Amino acid sequence: MSKKIKLTAKQELFCKEYIINFNATDAYLSAGYKTKNRNTAKAQASKLLTNHNIEQKINDLKKKREEKLEVNAEWVLKEAIEIYKIAKGELPHTMSYKTKKVDVHKTNLREACKALEIIGKHTSVKAFEKEVDLGGSSIFAVTMPKEFAQDENK
Repeated sequence: MSKKIKLTAKQELFCKEYIINFNATDAYLSAGYKTKNRNTAKAQASKLLTNHNIEQKINDLKKKREEKLEVNAEWVLKEAIEIYKIAKGELPHTMSYKTKKVDVHKTNLREACKALEIIGKHTSVKAFEKEVDLGGSSIFAVTMPKEFAQDENK
């Protein structure tokens, strides 16, 4: 069992507010800290996040929520696979149309790619393990197993 983390009342509230939407500035202001403006709040909130006790408390709160909701890496992976199949049009998505439910097979490649990225990060495939900086934005490089690489001599 972990030891009791000592935080002030405002720090406790900051942690609880932070895990709502992971916006440190909003959590800082909601916890009752007074500042001149949002930029100061952002800087102070960022500083709070580097506090080891606050980091530990946030992790504890997230873990409790995950246990309560029964959310774990396996659940995320299963959901991502289902979303991928729906987005690719392999599985129907049931939609209500007026008073009737209709199964729709519609392709959404953007959503399929997002789901595939999640799947790739949560498996031993390691398809998305290399991040490439493109000067202001970044992408994840897809690594292809050698057995699927094209023979350049052909």
